[in-house]
Amino acid sequence: MKAWQIIEQNGWCQKVNARSDKGRSCSPISDKAVSFCIFGAIDRKHTSKYGAVDAIGVYDDVNSVQDKLQATDQHALISVWNDHPERTKEEVIALLKELDI
Repeated sequence: MKAWQIIEQNGWCQKVNARSDKGRSCSPISDKAVSFCIFGAIDRKHTSKYGAVDAIGVYDDVNSVQDKLQATDQHALISVWNDHPERTKEEVIALLKELDI
């Protein structure tokens, strides 16, 4: 599953990698996670159901997002871009779709 699909199907959040249905911060690989920021969705995408993380996949995806934000003269930090008060779920999904992440 792609990171954009994880956000589209579950939900998007800001200020933390993932939130539970009670709005609390939780691990993006937790069964309790129901919404994800960009980092959380990428982590979830690259973590097997047994908890093994494809660190190279995470690194590659994060670098792709970082490079795109820098190339388009937007905030260089992914977390700043994701957490901007006017950012929308649709913008996050569109960015991840464009990068096929």
